Amino acid sequence: MLLGSIQDEGHIASGWWVQMVTNRYETARGLRVVGQSASVGFEIGARRTFPVTAERAWSLLLSPEGLGGLSGLDLTRGAHFQTEDGICGEVRTPPGPGRRFRMA
Repeated sequence: MLLGSIQDEGHIASGWWVQMVTNRYETARGLRVVGQSASVGFEIGARRTFPVTAERAWSLLLSPEGLGGLSGLDLTRGAHFQTEDGICGEVRTPPGPGRRFRMA
């Protein structure tokens, strides 16, 4: 595996950069497709800026409508969830002021 050899031989010191180089190498060689991760399959992300305050954004995001019907959702790190239509996942980064909210 490329990841171990370039780090073990001291070519790149940063683990983050080693993973980045490995990902691009595997993608270029057809060993991994764009968006595919090593541990969870495929990931997507979206980012959008809205003209609202951070407080209002968090309020909307954590409302029943913003959570897509997941009322009573446990928002602690590692908590598992399942929607009414069968989508399941885990809270990876719990919400908080000035932080990202990540569910996978």
